[in-house]
Amino acid sequence: MASIVKRNLSYTVVYYYKDKHNMRKQKWETFKTLEEAEKRKRIIETGISLHISVIHTFQDLVTEFIDIYGKTKWSYSTFSSNLAILNSYILKHLGPLYLTSITPRLLEQYFKVIKNEVPPNTILKIHKLLKSIFKRAYIWEYIEKNPVEMIVLPKISTKQRCILSIEQISTLLESCKDDFILSLCIQLAFACSLRKGEILALTWNDIDFDRGKLHITKELSRIDKTLIDELNRNDILYIFPSKTTIPTKTTLVLKSPKTQTSVRDVYIPKTLLAQLALYYQQTKHTKNYLTPDYPLVFSDSYGYPLTDKVINDRLRKHLLLCDLPLVVFHSLRHSSVTYKLLITHGDIKSIQGDTGHSQVKMITDVYSHILDSGRKNVADLFEYSFYTKNSPTIY
Repeated sequence: MASIVKRNLSYTVVYYYKDKHNMRKQKWETFKTLEEAEKRKRIIETGISLHISVIHTFQDLVTEFIDIYGKTKWSYSTFSSNLAILNSYILKHLGPLYLTSITPRLLEQYFKVIKNEVPPNTILKIHKLLKSIFKRAYIWEYIEKNPVEMIVLPKISTKQRCILSIEQISTLLESCKDDFILSLCIQLAFACSLRKGEILALTWNDIDFDRGKLHITKELSRIDKTLIDELNRNDILYIFPSKTTIPTKTTLVLKSPKTQTSVRDVYIPKTLLAQLALYYQQTKHTKNYLTPDYPLVFSDSYGYPLTDKVINDRLRKHLLLCDLPLVVFHSLRHSSVTYKLLITHGDIKSIQGDTGHSQVKMITDVYSHILDSGRKNVADLFEYSFYTKNSPTIY
């Protein structure tokens, strides 16, 4: 059990715990008020009675957070990414610290230290991850308040993702006439706002040719084989057999999307629908499928799905041929959202239905790039509505 000892103007909670070597050790935690000490005492005694390891360092919190929250909430890629961030940038600085010693001031000093060591986008990921961890610690009543919510990050300059204009995408598609597969992939990303993993996971039974709709219910992903057993989830729909006898650490799988909003129907423009129908007629007698349950739209001659690398290499080749900016494939989705915001005059909810985002903020903050054509149109509208229509005398 734990006890409270008054020491001058503070109160200390004293208790015993077992370390990772199962050795019994004594711990003293000091608080400014009796109320804080009593709350901590209750938490410690509850943990002891339930045979739960006492949380006293940030490393202890992270271990519990990953086991309870990370393993159930994070996608496979997010799990791997967050684990890498924790091990590379966070735990070596904050791991040994007691939770009670991690204050907003300490965290601001931490971000100041790592600012010059870590890429700007990673700084933002670290901040988001820490905020999530400490939010859970607050909900679990390990801490009185979330220190991350009160800090001010150092000024960070992030580069805006480069996207292609409408004219550039038309040029790119003109160059892809002899690569029908790449052309279809580009159009599905741009016209239907699909992610690359969703495109490569498409099966023919996902396409409703009569109603002109796509049923997005899964995605293609490459994941670490050990995570399949470790996370023990039921979202893996199909594991593709290896193409080689050489042992590999990762495997391609079809899996359910990580959020429910990603499961959606997307309407297909008629021109693209006709191209998909033509491609189906051309390949339906020559295609091989590894499983009849998942007849992939985009696969090689053996029925294996096309990989990220294949699509990325083909895209890069045509971007170079057309002397276009060397954007990544995901930029086409950004171009899609930006163009749809423009032609719908900001119909965010309809666009959200296409993209599958759970939060509208993702569209307004991340995807709504400013197109020069739109800015020029604003200037022209202003010229007409103010200068021409009102004809003010200004000189």
